[in-house]
Amino acid sequence: MKKQNPKDDSRHILVGLAAFIIVVAGVRAVAPLLDQVLLAIIIALTLSPLLRWITAKGGSHTMAVVITILVAVIGGLLLAGMFGVALAGLIKNLPAYTSEFSRLKLNFEDYLLSKGIDSSVIMGATPDPSALVGIGTQMLASISAALGTFLIVLVIAALMLAEGPMVMEELTNHKNISSDFMEKIYKIRIEVMRYLSLLSLMNLMIAAGNTVAFFIIGADYALVWGVLSFFFAFVPYIGFIIYAVPPALLVLMEKDWIPAIILVGVLFGINFVVDNVVKPFFLKGGFNISFLLIILSFIFWGYIFGA
Repeated sequence: MKKQNPKDDSRHILVGLAAFIIVVAGVRAVAPLLDQVLLAIIIALTLSPLLRWITAKGGSHTMAVVITILVAVIGGLLLAGMFGVALAGLIKNLPAYTSEFSRLKLNFEDYLLSKGIDSSVIMGATPDPSALVGIGTQMLASISAALGTFLIVLVIAALMLAEGPMVMEELTNHKNISSDFMEKIYKIRIEVMRYLSLLSLMNLMIAAGNTVAFFIIGADYALVWGVLSFFFAFVPYIGFIIYAVPPALLVLMEKDWIPAIILVGVLFGINFVVDNVVKPFFLKGGFNISFLLIILSFIFWGYIFGA
């Protein structure tokens, strides 16, 4: 039996690593295009149950596609308008938020000095108030910019919905493609749609509870933060931080520490109950994904596809 040369193993590893780097660089180069295609796939999968429901009620496939796309367009326009109003309001009130945050920072420094604590040790790394207050503004601006490409993504999704059945039928009848492969593709599509549907329902629960909390506490743009919490709830762990911190900062500057802390506590409680009680019940125990893996995934895919 011929022994394998360790040098050959090293060469294989180096070749595999080089190929991986080349593929990553190539994907990153076309990331703007892939972003739109991947988003279009998600939208098409999300809207496909509505399309199937319309056809099941006796509507034609063309009519079902048109109605589904109209629903998506109206929803996108409503989201764009809502984010635009919130962004304009945040920009208008930014000087007042900056001034209030500076006042809170000085009060906290005085409190630390009264307790004999060197405030420079704790507050030295504190970012500029205007930069910190601008977190919500930057986030909404990024979302508004992303909605600018919504029309292109929607056109791609519409084509996928319109031609999807014909493409699947063509692939099924193709001689060189086995029926087992097509069956696996079909099962994967069904499982992905089922997962997205259940996860959307869980996120809707989170968003509804969060919106009620925002209104009760009196946070500005409560409905906007509630809608954002629906989308960011798809992101484990980090999504909660993204949708909880900006409104908590606004409540802190407009009211006081106690309402802000109560708001964060209520949001955490809602997120914890849905993630650890409701979601595992529906998703058969949920997905046991480590926090480290999620962080590494964010770094890696964020580098490739962008924020």
